[in-house]
Amino acid sequence: MRQGPLPGHVLEAGDFVHALAVEGVVHHLDITLDLPSPGLPADAYGLVLQVLTGLLGADLPTTWSPEEAVLKGTGRSALAEADHAARGADAERFLLFG
Repeated sequence: MRQGPLPGHVLEAGDFVHALAVEGVVHHLDITLDLPSPGLPADAYGLVLQVLTGLLGADLPTTWSPEEAVLKGTGRSALAEADHAARGADAERFLLFG
């Protein structure tokens, strides 16, 4: 078995494809923020939301749309004052990944 960049760490094919899909969703949002776009299927946003909630260790606000959660979780959109108040100490952990 081939070792990954860190001893004992191996990225399996399924995890690699998942990582590529997450990157694809985030970068799709990057290039369509100012352009008309039909958006992506809910499952696509779900892949990123799984990663964000895993990194945060808590659920993201249900008041955020999936797109808004991805944008805020990846630092593409700043948290509003109301977000800071609602998230408390968790707000300091945003940006979850960029």
